[in-house]
Amino acid sequence: MELLFALNLLLHALHLLVIGANCFGWLWRAARVWVLALQLATLGSWVGFGILKGWWGYCPLTDWHWDVKRVMGETGLPRDYISYVLNNWFGLYPNPELLPLLIFGCFGLALGINCWLLLRKR
Repeated sequence: MELLFALNLLLHALHLLVIGANCFGWLWRAARVWVLALQLATLGSWVGFGILKGWWGYCPLTDWHWDVKRVMGETGLPRDYISYVLNNWFGLYPNPELLPLLIFGCFGLALGINCWLLLRKR
């Protein structure tokens, strides 16, 4: 059980790192190219794997994390990690139809800013 607990914490940290880098990594000039690679991988997962899984926004990291949580006995997990954090950490329950639009909008804005900054440099 200690291994599952550690894996759960590791996946939380990885999730928060990926979300933070996708949204705010463009602030660090030296990381912009790497952040763009991460953003494109995220977008590829959301769209590519999303087509295969039958819903836009699929994330394999969330899938693996939910597998760990289910083995730990947690049930009623939402589709996405951000909903989980808002629900369980902050007691917020945003509209499940609007939240993905907000998530995709924030991501698109961050991707656009990063691309603009990278192209502006050239």
